[in-house]
Amino acid sequence: MPATIKYTNTSGQTVEVPLEGEVLTIGRDAECGLRIDDPNVSKRHAQVIRVEDDFIIRDQGSINGTCVGGRKVTHHTLRDGDVIIIGKHELLFRVTGGEASPGGSLAVTAQGADSAGGGVAVVDAKPYVGSEWIEERMAEIGEREKAGRKRLSWVLNVLICFGAGLILLVLFVLRGLGNPPENYGTVELETGYAQLVAVPAPHYARDVQIDVDRTDVLEITEQDSRILQELRGLEPRKFHFIQVRPADEGAARIAVRTRKREFYITVITSRGQPRENRYGGQYVAAESPDLPSEVKAGRAREWLKSARTHMRERPFEALEMLNVARAYAEHAGLNIETEFENLREKAGEELKIQWKGLCLRYSQSGKRADPAARRSVLEAMMRLIPDKTDPRYQWAKLRLDAVKAAAAKRRRGTSPWDR
Repeated sequence: MPATIKYTNTSGQTVEVPLEGEVLTIGRDAECGLRIDDPNVSKRHAQVIRVEDDFIIRDQGSINGTCVGGRKVTHHTLRDGDVIIIGKHELLFRVTGGEASPGGSLAVTAQGADSAGGGVAVVDAKPYVGSEWIEERMAEIGEREKAGRKRLSWVLNVLICFGAGLILLVLFVLRGLGNPPENYGTVELETGYAQLVAVPAPHYARDVQIDVDRTDVLEITEQDSRILQELRGLEPRKFHFIQVRPADEGAARIAVRTRKREFYITVITSRGQPRENRYGGQYVAAESPDLPSEVKAGRAREWLKSARTHMRERPFEALEMLNVARAYAEHAGLNIETEFENLREKAGEELKIQWKGLCLRYSQSGKRADPAARRSVLEAMMRLIPDKTDPRYQWAKLRLDAVKAAAAKRRRGTSPWDR
């Protein structure tokens, strides 16, 4: 679908830039696809990313921010006629053959919204608010379905009583005429390691289908592992957690299809910083030929002793210490396999017991509706399993972010996007 961005530069000339590629960078830098020579505009101010037929504007951490219709946004799906304000400049987004957003108007000048002589009405100008937005959208869908069930007419009840065949035919026709897929929001992930994504679909449903449209950018690694099933059981809102691995930078979609509806989640992947291994230096030292075998054997015994000391307080780190001890012992020719296996089994059991205790406390805090207790339990979970690549840590981080967002919403007394 052809689309363009129009604006008037400082010389008074109208510039129209077609959105032909996947990404258009807007900023002051000379390498930007749309260059705005203005000190109020950052070098790389924003990007317009094309995902199939949608165009998403994404702020690049600019100083003055990016606004759509007077509202500052981080991510926003553009519609025909939307007005993007960058610095003192107004940019008009147009789609060939589209209709402008209702109430939208634009005087394309370099002096901002004051010279335009009026406001701009923008439909659904909601910034990205993470999993909390997805949860609220899921609640709205549930309320609409509940209201629809209450409005069933007596004619439908008669049909249910008098013919299973007619009911199946009606359901088949309704399924074929279902609503188009909805976008539930945008999620940012870093490449390099598998990460958890919360999909707002019931985990107990047997007809949930989850696919990725671009496997070169994103791939599903786990859907039904034991850990994911355990995490789904802790969710009061019945989320379906999947584990994905961002393979390359770009944009992809996670398509979710159930018996009643179809929706998708836009995922934008970016190149993250390399993950530091806390004990990486020890493994390098264990493999070094310059270190005598006697020293390596001594260090292996020291790490075994440290693992025993931290077994109860920090069982997850005790397991890491045991792996370091094993690496030193292998390169020193020291046989500690029996002791290693015994200590690893004890540390694993201790970790399992402490995790189950925290899961029980989390469930009880949900029944009491105590946000402070829930936040405390989630922080304890992240301390128990500090590995950011572990799905249990990622789950606790997602839930902690949701608890903080809900607390901020209660303090403001407004919805998350009315900021």
